[in-house]
Amino acid sequence: MRGQHLAVGIDIHVCAARLFQQLLQVDQIVTRNEDCGVVANADVHLRDLRCAVARGVRRVQQRHGLHAIGTRLEHERGERIRRQRIVQRRR
Repeated sequence: MRGQHLAVGIDIHVCAARLFQQLLQVDQIVTRNEDCGVVANADVHLRDLRCAVARGVRRVQQRHGLHAIGTRLEHERGERIRRQRIVQRRR
């Protein structure tokens, strides 16, 4: 056997390999407030549920929940002010 090369054939099913690649692929990385899924148009955000992903995240998430509420109210106030300015300009 010394000095001889053996031919080895490997058959790979392309569709199965593609499905496996799609399974391991990360589609998109989004911030927490943009990852709303189906409830995106229902004005319900996953952050309002205050569910921790893991035990180590719980303390951070509890503090973040209070900050998120204040930030959301601030954002809504800014939106109202912008709308009022647009309405006043059109008059």
